[in-house]
Amino acid sequence: MRVDRNASRTRGELLAATVRALLTHGPGVSIEVVARLAEVSKGGLLHHFPTKAELFVAMFDEYCVRYDQDVARWLKEEDGSVGSIARAHIHATFNEPASDTYLWWRAACIAGLSGIPAVEERSRQAYREWQEEFDTDGLHPDRAAVIGQVLNGIALSALLITPAEASDERMRELLIALTRQPGPLV
Repeated sequence: MRVDRNASRTRGELLAATVRALLTHGPGVSIEVVARLAEVSKGGLLHHFPTKAELFVAMFDEYCVRYDQDVARWLKEEDGSVGSIARAHIHATFNEPASDTYLWWRAACIAGLSGIPAVEERSRQAYREWQEEFDTDGLHPDRAAVIGQVLNGIALSALLITPAEASDERMRELLIALTRQPGPLV
């Protein structure tokens, strides 16, 4: 009996394997390791992603889609007032450490450190797009910039330190408080 391949499912399995591989082996992980984790041949991986750079870019893009979906979900719970977009980004950033999105986030950060120019450019582009969203939120530009930079720092710190839930919750509360007033910080 012949089992039909599903290209979309295989791509998804390869991207999920890339996340696991990056979390375990770091940005120097080989495509052979990713293929093994996805239970496909190296040739099968290369059929979908001809280069490691393309694989990392696709994984990073998938992370951005997931993050944007999280932001959209949180926005539905907001009332549209000043700071709503920033609050949605704050909540999306503070995913539970055991969540699937959190794991993709960590892997995306690791991929960003890979030295692959296309991943670095995608990262800069995503940041610009998210910052443009903040700019339409009604917050003072300084307030929006501080929140955005803190969220970036939180993303990078997840690579270096184990999340401390109590301090994360306090930081979330402080950032949310910054969204409640639209004016300058000082």
